Amino acid sequence: AMTLVGTSAPASGGEHLLSHTLDMMSSVDGVAHDLHGRQVGLGTLFSSAIYDRIFQIDNPPSHNPPIMIDSTFWGRLAESVRQQYDQKKPMLQILRGKLTDNETWRAFLDACRDQVRSPDQIKSCLRTAGAAHTFKDIGCSRERLRDAILHMHEIRKRPTVIDLAWILGILPHAAEDIIDQWLTA
Repeated sequence: AMTLVGTSAPASGGEHLLSHTLDMMSSVDGVAHDLHGRQVGLGTLFSSAIYDRIFQIDNPPSHNPPIMIDSTFWGRLAESVRQQYDQKKPMLQILRGKLTDNETWRAFLDACRDQVRSPDQIKSCLRTAGAAHTFKDIGCSRERLRDAILHMHEIRKRPTVIDLAWILGILPHAAEDIIDQWLTA
């Protein structure tokens, strides 16, 4: 798919946002970050945990996604991040509208359940391979990881499962629980 469209977009979803956000944070504050692939491993685990929560929803609620980015958080990158997020806002409203159609919701759940691996399985694979699977493995503090999780939806113009989690009301509330359950030890 990447070859067909000439970009990594088809292979870069919510799991990559965590890594890119940590990289961008590093460029703002100078705190070192780990390798992209190691960070994506944690992002994959986080995204799987989000899907796990989505799969528990029978009748999706629809919350307004955040209307603006946190300019203070992004510092000198704020304008670039704002431009990306502003381009995504119309698509987020379309996504919200689709959530009202129960048939569309069921089809989405059925398709995802067949493709998404459980956080247990992903954590086990990462651990078995000796790959990073906790925030400490990538030299990141819990607070920094939480900040990245709460801002990673802002950096891309196309929606991902992370945006869906905000619209469904899973985020920001579940961030701490997911970190404690899946990204710690």
